[in-house]
Amino acid sequence: MMIEIEKVNNDVELEARIIEYLISKGKIRACLLHKILKRFCSAKSSFKVKKSELISKLASMLKARKIEIIIAEPFDVDWKVTRINGFKYLNENDYIIRTFQEWNDPNIGDIPRMDYLFDSRRIDFNNDAIVSKSIGWLKKAIKKVPRIKYKMMIYFPEKSKKLNIYENLEENYNLGFASIDPPKNLIYSGPKFDINIEEQEKNLKIVQAYRSNYMCLYITLIEAIQEAIVKAQNLNEKVHKELVRKFAFYCIMFVRSDWVELTKGNPYRWETFFQAFKLPFKILNLEFNTIKFHGRTFESIARYRYCIFVKKKEVALIQKLKHLGYKEFKEESTKDLVAIGMDHKIYIPCPSIEHFFFIFKYICYYHAFLLFHHSFEYMREVRPEFRFSRKEEMLHEVFYPILSNLFNIKYGSISKTLVFKYYTLDSRELEIHYNSFMISKIKYIETKLFNYFMLKHSILIKDL
Repeated sequence: MMIEIEKVNNDVELEARIIEYLISKGKIRACLLHKILKRFCSAKSSFKVKKSELISKLASMLKARKIEIIIAEPFDVDWKVTRINGFKYLNENDYIIRTFQEWNDPNIGDIPRMDYLFDSRRIDFNNDAIVSKSIGWLKKAIKKVPRIKYKMMIYFPEKSKKLNIYENLEENYNLGFASIDPPKNLIYSGPKFDINIEEQEKNLKIVQAYRSNYMCLYITLIEAIQEAIVKAQNLNEKVHKELVRKFAFYCIMFVRSDWVELTKGNPYRWETFFQAFKLPFKILNLEFNTIKFHGRTFESIARYRYCIFVKKKEVALIQKLKHLGYKEFKEESTKDLVAIGMDHKIYIPCPSIEHFFFIFKYICYYHAFLLFHHSFEYMREVRPEFRFSRKEEMLHEVFYPILSNLFNIKYGSISKTLVFKYYTLDSRELEIHYNSFMISKIKYIETKLFNYFMLKHSILIKDL
C-alpha cells in the first residue's frame, strides 16, 4: 500500500501526489473530482489539503497540459413513486421508479458546446483568452453546482487507455448483436407477487448511499454512454452499434480492473483472497458475447471461464472434479498441472451498471469459492501455512442466498448455464427485482467478508 504523509508540504508535492493517485487507478488513469476531493480534502484525509488549493492546483495542471478534464452531457438520476399495472412478475402496486432528467441549472457561463459539456482535449491552448475563459467556467461550475463533482472526470493521459464517450472506440473489441433466446425452462413461471413500498424505500436508501459514497469514474463513464445509446437507438444503426460496443468494452474493463485482473493480496479487499493466499486459481475469461439494448435495458449473453491448477499426480481429485461436472482446459494445462474448471454461459438483462457490477461479481466469486470448496483438502495440503478451516471451505455459502433468488441454481451444484430468473426487458421492473433480491443484501455480504478477511490477515501476520 502507498504510504501517506500527514500533510502535503508544498505545491510541487501536491501535484506529484495527484499524478500518483491517477496512475494508481488502473488502465484508465482517471477518476471523478469527488474521489480526488475525498482523498485530499475530506475530514478523514491524511493529506490536509484545502478544497480551494486543490481546485487551483487542478486548474494549473490543466493549463500546463498535465491532465485533462472531461464532463459528458450531464443528467440527474432521481426516483419517483408510480402506480404500475402490467409488470411481468409483480402485481399492480406503487413502485419507486428511476428517472432521468437533463440538467437545468442557472447559467454558469458560456463556453463553446460540443457533444461533451466540457472537454479540455478540444480547447486551443495556444489561445490564452479561451484557456482563461474555460478554466474560469470550470471553477464557477464547481462552486455553483456541487453535484458536478460526480460528473467531472480528471484524466491523466500519459500511458493511459483512451477515455472516449462519443468518439469511436479505437479498440479491437468484437461483439455480437444477434437476438437472444434464453432457455425458457430456467425462467420463473409462477404467479405474480408483491414487493411492498416500504421494502422498496429501504432498498432505495442503500442504492442512493452507494452512489453518493462510491460513485466512480466507470459508473459515470458507462452511464454517459448508456444515455447516448438510449438517444441513438432509433436514429442511426451504425452509431448505435458503435456506442453499444463501447459500452460493453468499458463494462468489462470496469469489472476486470476491480476484481478480475488482481495480482496481489490486499487486507482491505476480500476479493484478493486467492492472490493473498497464493492459491492456484485463475479467471480465464469474462466477456460479453452479445448485447442487445431495449430502452435502458441491456440484455446480454456473457461468458465466464475459470479454473484451478491441479498437479497431474492428483488423479483422484481430478476425477472427482470431472464427475461433479467440471472440465479440463487443455490449452491452459501444462506438463505438470491440469487446468480444470468451468465455462459458464450467462443470460442476463440489466437496467444499470451498478446492478451489472454486483451480480457478475457475486456470480464469479460464488463459483470460484465453490470450486475451492470442492478441492478444499487439496488446498490445505498445498498451502498448510494458512491453516484453512471450515470457514474458508464454506465461503461460497455467503453468495448463495442472492444467486438462488435471482437464478435457477441448486445449492452446491455447478450450473453451466445461468439465466436470470425474472427475465423481463422492462428496466423499471428489473431494477425492483435487483434491489429487492440483491442490493438489500450487499451491505451484509461486503461487511461479513471484509471483517473475515481483515481478521484472517491480522492472525497470519502475527503468526507467520
